[in-house]
Amino acid sequence: MPDRTPTTTPAAAPLLRQARRAVRLLTGVTTTLALAGALLVAGAPDRAAERAPESLRLTAGGVQPPGPTRFRISTFNVLGYGHTMPGGRKGYADGRTRQSMANQLIRAQGLEIIGFQEIESPQIAQFKAELGASYEIWPGRTDSRQGYHPNVDGNSIAWRKDIWSLVWTRFYKAPYFKGALYDRPIVMLQHNVTGQRIIVSNTHNPANSFGDAQALRNQAVAIQAATFNALRAENPGVPILFTGDMNDTQRFFCPFVRKTGYAFQAANGGVVGPSSCTLPRTRFIDWIMGTKDLAFDNYQQLRTPYIKQVTDHPLIWADATMRSPAFQASGLQRAVVLDIAGLPSAALSTRYARHIPNLRHLLAAGSATLNARTTPEATASLPNLVSLLSGRPVDRRYGGHGTLGGKPRTVGKAAGRYVKSVFDVVHDWGRSTSFMSTDRAAGIVIRSWRTSGAPDNQGVSYGRSKLTVASLRRDDAAMTKVLKAQLKRAPRTLSVAHFTGPRTAGTKYGFLSKRYLAALRRLDRQVGQIRRTILGSPRLARSTMLVVTGDSGGHGKRARGRAASNYTVPFVVWGHGIPGGQDLYALNPAYQNPGAGQLGLTGPQPIRPGVVANLVTAMLGLPTVPRSVLNRSQDFNVLVQP
Repeated sequence: MPDRTPTTTPAAAPLLRQARRAVRLLTGVTTTLALAGALLVAGAPDRAAERAPESLRLTAGGVQPPGPTRFRISTFNVLGYGHTMPGGRKGYADGRTRQSMANQLIRAQGLEIIGFQEIESPQIAQFKAELGASYEIWPGRTDSRQGYHPNVDGNSIAWRKDIWSLVWTRFYKAPYFKGALYDRPIVMLQHNVTGQRIIVSNTHNPANSFGDAQALRNQAVAIQAATFNALRAENPGVPILFTGDMNDTQRFFCPFVRKTGYAFQAANGGVVGPSSCTLPRTRFIDWIMGTKDLAFDNYQQLRTPYIKQVTDHPLIWADATMRSPAFQASGLQRAVVLDIAGLPSAALSTRYARHIPNLRHLLAAGSATLNARTTPEATASLPNLVSLLSGRPVDRRYGGHGTLGGKPRTVGKAAGRYVKSVFDVVHDWGRSTSFMSTDRAAGIVIRSWRTSGAPDNQGVSYGRSKLTVASLRRDDAAMTKVLKAQLKRAPRTLSVAHFTGPRTAGTKYGFLSKRYLAALRRLDRQVGQIRRTILGSPRLARSTMLVVTGDSGGHGKRARGRAASNYTVPFVVWGHGIPGGQDLYALNPAYQNPGAGQLGLTGPQPIRPGVVANLVTAMLGLPTVPRSVLNRSQDFNVLVQP
């Protein structure tokens, strides 16, 4: 990451300026956003099974800065037309019919980029006739007078032209049958919404049809690795995808990864070291490879009865996520989330500024709003903490986690099925996690994602426990001490600390009472200690995003209820590259500033603590939390100014 000095060191701005900023944040600066059509979910294929419930889709009041680029990539050997001509393989329809069936699969699976092998001229013509309005294909020639050759055009690359635009094309030569060198295609594509670019290449390495072709395959792998090494040097920062029928497993995967300097990974996992190589658990001779600046998930190797009528190969696809340019440039690579129970926004207003200098500094130096909202189904702390971690509302009818009443042992018990969290995603991609709380009820978090975590099926298995470290502490001061030590000695990729001091004081003595304000001062000192710990290390200062949010407010002596101070909470994001003094509603025009009201789960949505889960995944360049709803498009913006 670029070596930049922190931009978040305390500024010498006059106190009056800070106060004005805080007042602006409190009152919402922006007027109520006009409704102007549905939000375009950038980088996500239009797949019905993964859409958020209709009621939770955002309505744009302006142009929302795009989040990561997310797309579906496939390798598809469609079995060449000539193989099933009369006298050829039995049990198959003719090539045109099979290609028409393949086109149905392409539509049904939402494939955006496809590396074809063995797609011959009649099949290309069928593809263009049925899908030409939606897809481009290259080389994709169908006429021998135009230079069609089965070993060149048979390795064509197709892409959705409403999503991707072609930047350039080129070829490199690799051996095929009997050592003949044939062109292999490479394209650079640019995403039409995010503007991010990728390079895609596709191949069919020789089979043993004319005797042992291992030496030819080895030669092809060496050429391909050298080609992609040169491409990476020529196009720094542009991810590369490599699809194809390699006609090999271990003798392709292991040497290819080594020869590319370990820059590539398989979409289905596997581990390669200098002296060891572990193949993915699911493997075939067809591969999707990508550079490590892509994160793969949802890998599928489909061999259904329908597909068996189309080809003798499986249909293989995976989803890929490319970190947004804004987060790439920020240098951020870890998150510290401070979730505070019993923190109404009123406690951070100018009236109480002398009690909270550290929190007021974060309001001025970061991007913030004092008009965020708890989930509308519950204003209590625990349901909102689980929403923050899972990216879901509470109500199961809206894809919620169900953790509301009673004392379920795990979140999965409340939901009726395992609920994945941000801890699952960060852990399953090989990163470290931490959770601490001073609320015994938050033990459900530890039980749900440490002792009862789901199997890790994402390539390399890192086990069931999604929490690297987890503990319940006696009070906020003890927890702060542990978190500071952790940040100094072994900072985790994601650290979540759940504070309860303000809620304890509020429910005992009354919110905004003298005793409550004393608890607020203690909390403010603890937040300041954590911020200074981050700033005290140049490495942490350049790489850490700090999120401070209330998961519940308080009114009278109640930490839950229908009063505005129960559901109106602060949301602050601070860190390297994050603009200071910015209203988060101004940065996120697709989110509806709710004024003084509490919006339900229908219609435009306000900023809620539940957006944190996928803010963290977006910051890390990882896929969304599975089955999450809040900020599912990962485009909640904390970096790009209007």
